[in-house]
Amino acid sequence: MGRMWGRVRGINYNIEYQTMEFNVKDTGGKTVLTLNISGKEDSEGWLQGTVVFELYGFHANFGMSIMLNDFYPFIEQLKNLNKSLKGSASFKNIEDNIDLFFEGDGIGHIKTKGILKHSTNPFLSTSFEIDTDQTFLPEMISQLETILEYFKR
Repeated sequence: MGRMWGRVRGINYNIEYQTMEFNVKDTGGKTVLTLNISGKEDSEGWLQGTVVFELYGFHANFGMSIMLNDFYPFIEQLKNLNKSLKGSASFKNIEDNIDLFFEGDGIGHIKTKGILKHSTNPFLSTSFEIDTDQTFLPEMISQLETILEYFKR
């Protein structure tokens, strides 16, 4: 569970949020990247969470802030990619520490490229490229729809 607290118009608040996940999997179904969204930072749409990445023994885990609005164009691009299996979908957050690019070949193979940068030290970064396929797109779309629905309140 996540938690948001603060003070608005003289009223203290402390709200508990359910942690939401967005997962990127490789062709074998192994989760390589997870964005854990644990709560809202404010009413402007800032979300807090963590990035968890693991591939071939390399592991990264760091905090992040992300705007709810960062997800809207990405989910539409993923839906189009899911329908046609060709084209691309890209996600880049406003803080510039998550940059993902998905490209379909038209027959169901999806090439995923990404760059992850630590939130407080951009020199701590990794880039990766994995193969995945269209079978994971509906799950990714569903996860994003759940995040958008839950946190837009």
